[in-house]
Amino acid sequence: MTAPPYQYVINEEEDEDGLEKEDRDKVLILFLPILIQLIGNRMFDTTSMLRDREIDFLQWSGRVQAIIKDAHETAYGMGMVKAGLIPSTEVQTKAAEAIVLEQQEFFESLQRDIVDGRYTNPDGSIRTDPINTRLFNYSKRIRGTANRAWFDNIPFTTLVMWQLGQKEHCQPTQGFDFTCPELAARGFISKSAMPTVPGECKTPCYFNCGCEIVTRDGQTSF
Repeated sequence: MTAPPYQYVINEEEDEDGLEKEDRDKVLILFLPILIQLIGNRMFDTTSMLRDREIDFLQWSGRVQAIIKDAHETAYGMGMVKAGLIPSTEVQTKAAEAIVLEQQEFFESLQRDIVDGRYTNPDGSIRTDPINTRLFNYSKRIRGTANRAWFDNIPFTTLVMWQLGQKEHCQPTQGFDFTCPELAARGFISKSAMPTVPGECKTPCYFNCGCEIVTRDGQTSF
């Protein structure tokens, strides 16, 4: 029985393009915020098409959902590469579908608000700015996906620590089991004991989290 594609490990020192692992990680980390903005721009363009009546609401919904799914697939692949694996389309697709399903209720809330006229001007035109503000949150969520893919694919025995970022830190909030400062206070713990990753929306700061996960041997998340 052959191993699935995602189990074939990229050379730890140098990949097929000649990039050393350290350089590859830097490129991936630098590219992620660019990808987040590019994904946002694609959704903004789609909303402009809805405003200009080039597409109808159902077409807008379908296109935006497809953009979101593609974004998570790409982000998951980036996380796999950072962990030293060759991306697998099958694995990326399954991960993206699960995340899109997890966020479905929030997207349906946005759809209802548009249909109910929350963002419609008296003259019948659509106000795109508040719609795009909400859409960009979906784009920022892909950092959590990239971190999840990296975290899931580093060795099981890895010791990890939640490292606080430079942003204002979240406070205890109803509905959340932990905050970033509480996770950071645990110091280095086993990988299995870390309950989430930055940007996965399991802390009160949601996708605005500026923290990182670091490993005992000096690796960092996105």
